[in-house]
Amino acid sequence: LEAFLSQRRPRVTPPAPQTDAGVGSRVVGLAPARQRRRMDGPADALRAEERSIASLRSLLRRTTEAVVLLRVLQENDFSRLVGRLAPEARAQLMLMSLRRFASTAEGARLASALVEALMGHFTRHNLPAVDALAARLQAGAPLFFGGEERTFYRGRELLQAARDARDQRDPEGAAEATAESLGLLLSVPLSGDPTSVCAELADLRCFHGLVALPLAAAAAATGVALAGDDVGSLGYGGGGVDADADRGGNGDRAVGVHGDGYGNGAVGGGGSKYAAAGGLGMSGTSPPPQPAECFEYVCVALRALATGAADSGAPPGSLGAVCASLSAEERAAGLAAMLQRVAQASSPAAATAATAAMRAAAANLTAAAAVAAQAATASNGRYSGGAAGVDSPLYAPRPPSAAVVAVAVATPVEVAGAGHDGGGGGGVVFIRRVYAELVALGRDEELLSLPAGPLEAYLAECGAFTIAQQGGALTQEQARHLELLARLYAGRERHGLAAQVFFALGERRAAGAGAVSLEQRAFLLDLALRHAR
Repeated sequence: LEAFLSQRRPRVTPPAPQTDAGVGSRVVGLAPARQRRRMDGPADALRAEERSIASLRSLLRRTTEAVVLLRVLQENDFSRLVGRLAPEARAQLMLMSLRRFASTAEGARLASALVEALMGHFTRHNLPAVDALAARLQAGAPLFFGGEERTFYRGRELLQAARDARDQRDPEGAAEATAESLGLLLSVPLSGDPTSVCAELADLRCFHGLVALPLAAAAAATGVALAGDDVGSLGYGGGGVDADADRGGNGDRAVGVHGDGYGNGAVGGGGSKYAAAGGLGMSGTSPPPQPAECFEYVCVALRALATGAADSGAPPGSLGAVCASLSAEERAAGLAAMLQRVAQASSPAAATAATAAMRAAAANLTAAAAVAAQAATASNGRYSGGAAGVDSPLYAPRPPSAAVVAVAVATPVEVAGAGHDGGGGGGVVFIRRVYAELVALGRDEELLSLPAGPLEAYLAECGAFTIAQQGGALTQEQARHLELLARLYAGRERHGLAAQVFFALGERRAAGAGAVSLEQRAFLLDLALRHAR
């Protein structure tokens, strides 16, 4: 049937009958809709027939590939794979028919969950067979598992290789595999489940990846939304089945909804309004993820690293749980690494400068490695005998690979993701979300270490500085933001502005729990005087 439909020649629409000017444009006594149907009936019927044939071809192709996918799943212990699904997905599977599996959004999401479970199992337990399985799925069911999905699972495979290298006490090999994996994942940020990937990156101490991957997903999601591309993994959009599904492309796939032991489909638990149990998804007719949802992955990691506790309800192995389980030293280093990446991604100038510095450092290391290698070669005869008391040859430093250099600093796609303006212009939605998280966590020093440009505007706005200068009343939260603003000015040696803020705080009106004592006012006014001098 598929061969017959593909060879079928489209019928030609007959030309419309010619009419005299003013004649035939209206039929007296009929409604406008009836007039259009009578005038365009044959041509419209042929167009409808071609649309139906195209839809039939698309449905047939999806059904054929769905059968191939189900056969592969059945050959690899279908019951075990189903056991890895979320309870909601298992309930949907019990009521799922082949038609719904192949042609509905629910079927697309369920297929994505099953593929995630299958590839996750092979990645952990049979790594050499992953490439063969991916090639089989891509050849037999490209609408369910296309080139982007294969790239995504290749990245997951490299993460497993990095864990193996770490277990074998090979830190350089682990760092190399992690960098290669992150590079692949950044190229297809909407092709799989970021929940488990971010948890694995945290487990490998790749903290900059916890910022890079969500920002890349935000950039890709913004591009999909601007393009109006709602074609899902099965090739159909919100308007129903059409001929676009027969192009063979897999479309842009969004961050998935399924866990694999690292996350179980939850970002960090129930503590976030964006961290729904389903994670992020754009399968089938679902819309692309909102950038704010992608940003929340960064905040989940920041909270866990700063407090040492995961969000309430976070399952074991989730991003928040993994970050919270690290030692205090590792969490402090991870928080610093994430905020450094945040600062780079939020400023194109900072990202450019960091890229130039990284390339220069890599070139210097490469040159130093070459010099050390020459010295080691020249002195090889001296140390070959291994005589007692003879110093060992010079250590030849290993220069960073291209993969490590490529992801060591913020990439252009991260800058684009952080620059999402939320429809209001300015491109500061992401950095403001990070500011709010750090303020809520009480991490004032880390907050004030971030670039001062957007931070100054954020603190002045949230602290209602204009109202304070006019003698208006301030809440405790607004006063806290103004205190941070004054500390920011003082740390940047902008003493005149710091004096103005301290003076406004000392003169502010407040009542109830936010009342300011005479001693506090005197202290604030004294600070204002010192900075003014």
